[in-house]
Amino acid sequence: MPLLTHPPETDLLLPRPSAGERWDPHTVHTHYFGFSVPEAAPDPRKPARLAATLRRLGYRCDSGNSGWVGPRPVLPDYLPGIGRVPGGARVFYAIGHHHLGLTLAPVTAELIVALVAGREPEHDVRGFDLRRFG
Repeated sequence: MPLLTHPPETDLLLPRPSAGERWDPHTVHTHYFGFSVPEAAPDPRKPARLAATLRRLGYRCDSGNSGWVGPRPVLPDYLPGIGRVPGGARVFYAIGHHHLGLTLAPVTAELIVALVAGREPEHDVRGFDLRRFG
């Protein structure tokens, strides 16, 4: 497992290449969160700042890389929603993982399997219940 670096002027957590090592540009995925109205234009300063930081840390970051701007499934408290819909229906949900959906998929699946099977999940999911929003 490579060491991680967290540049203090950014919100990034990145694998750190060894001295003199250059990683393939597809090895690292990073992002910035920004909040605005859906029709707002992208802020070109964010990807430029990200590219400069990556280059300073030793990553190859071609200036021609494209970015993506769009809505993400983020709940107001930044926590996912994991649980069962109240009532008699056996409807379960696992939503709002923002950019961490693939990363959290295995543990989320284990939690949902336990709930569907009527077992106690390995981790307490009460804090992820959507009823926390009233």
